[in-house]
Amino acid sequence: MDGSRDALLSSQPITEDSLRPLLRTETLGRVIYAFATCDSTNALARRLIEGGPGAPPGGGAAPHGTLVVADWQRAGRGRGGGVWHAGRGKSLLFSVVLHSEEEQNAGLITLAASVAVAEALRNLGVMGCAIKWPNDVVDGAGRKMCGILCERATRPDDANAFVAGIGLNVNQAPEDFPPQLRECAASVRMALGKPVSRLDLLADLLAALGKALALPRDDLLAAWRRRCATLGRIVRVRLTDRLLTGQAVGLESDGRLVVRTETGELEALYSGDVEELRIDEN
Repeated sequence: MDGSRDALLSSQPITEDSLRPLLRTETLGRVIYAFATCDSTNALARRLIEGGPGAPPGGGAAPHGTLVVADWQRAGRGRGGGVWHAGRGKSLLFSVVLHSEEEQNAGLITLAASVAVAEALRNLGVMGCAIKWPNDVVDGAGRKMCGILCERATRPDDANAFVAGIGLNVNQAPEDFPPQLRECAASVRMALGKPVSRLDLLADLLAALGKALALPRDDLLAAWRRRCATLGRIVRVRLTDRLLTGQAVGLESDGRLVVRTETGELEALYSGDVEELRIDEN
């Protein structure tokens, strides 16, 4: 692949006009707010739902499926308040507004989003990618390619609303990552050996997310388990108040990870930083 093609794919802007013809969804992405730069797509989507100062121009309504996408974020966030690093124009950085008539939770939406990302990447030819509980998609070497942050938002009518944020490394080369991340981060380009169109990939991801969200709960959990690299592994989980070591043995219907501890007890975890261990590290 020559350098001009690489530069074209890396700099290809995502706009309403460029994305809309590629969409294959009924609702997801049919309302689009696209920015060259923003603070955080999740924060913008929340302001669209909740209203008030800082809402995007032309805002005031955020129907189900509204897409907020940016080429770069000044204050991208990961789970637990961590910083999400992403080079300008090289990642997919977007959030989707989801309204729910039924009782829903952020854990299940995170599962659906991770299944969608893994499915879209495998369809693209990224082999060996897998889900790492609770909110990451990794390559075959366990390096992080994608992070997901799902948050509840407050609608004026108090109905259920969520923002599902996805950050996916797409066209980064190893040197594009900060030095401290080069051993643990990867991109689609690194996996395939060539750059790809972020526009095409975003359309594919939205189609896959629509399908995953429509799955009955049991089917969604089964799809997640098939793609998960965490189940069956010995893990060390950093919780807010302690470290827990054990074997990841299952997934509850609400998305909690079930860990059999060293004492044989079962604990169901809503969240935590997971490190997968070798047997000799336990």
